[in-house]
Amino acid sequence: MGTSTLLTTAVGLAYVLQRLAFPVLYAGWQQAVWYQLEVKRDFGIGMFFALERLTHLLGGVKDRYLLLVHIALLAGILLFLYRRRALRYQGDTISRIWLSLVLLTALLANPRLQGYDSVVAMLPAAYLFGKMAWMQPKGPRRWGMIAVPVLLVLIAFVKISVGTLIFLVTAEALGLGLVYKADVRRRDVSHRDSLVVVGATR
Repeated sequence: MGTSTLLTTAVGLAYVLQRLAFPVLYAGWQQAVWYQLEVKRDFGIGMFFALERLTHLLGGVKDRYLLLVHIALLAGILLFLYRRRALRYQGDTISRIWLSLVLLTALLANPRLQGYDSVVAMLPAAYLFGKMAWMQPKGPRRWGMIAVPVLLVLIAFVKISVGTLIFLVTAEALGLGLVYKADVRRRDVSHRDSLVVVGATR
C-alpha cells in the first residue's frame, strides 16, 4: 500500500472519527457552515466562489449543481495527475512540480476557501510560478513570468478574493501545462527507447 493511499485513508478515518467522537461539536460545525453558505452567501475566495459569481451573472442555479460542477472539475484535474503519477520518479524538478500541483489542487478542493487557507495554497502556487519563470529563456519572457505573479499579489492586496483566486488558478493552469509537456517528453523517450531495443534484437 502506497504512502498516498495511507494518507487518504487516514484523512477519511479522521473525518468519520470526529463525527463519532464529537457529535455535538460536529453538528455545530455543520450548522455554522450552513449559516455561512445559505444565509450569508459567503463562499470564501476559492473556485466555488468563482462558480457562484459566474452563475449569479447568468441568472443563478441551485447550490447543489454548483457543488457537482466543482467536484467534476477537481475530479478531472486529479484524474489527470493520477494518470501521470509516473512523473514522480522522473527527476527532482518534475517530481516537485507534480507534488505542488497535488497539494494546490487539494487546497482548491475546499468549497469555501478562506484567506488563511489561501496562505498555505500560496506556497505551492509560488513554487509553480517560480519554476515556470526559471524555465523561460533570459530576457522579456522570463521577466514577464516574474511580473505576472507580482501583479496578482498586488491585486490581492486591493481585492483579496479576486487577486488570490486568479493567482492560484493561474498557477494551477501553468503547472498542469508543465506536467503535460513533461509527460509527452517521457512518452517520446520511452517510445524511442523501445524502437532502439526492437532494432537491436533484429
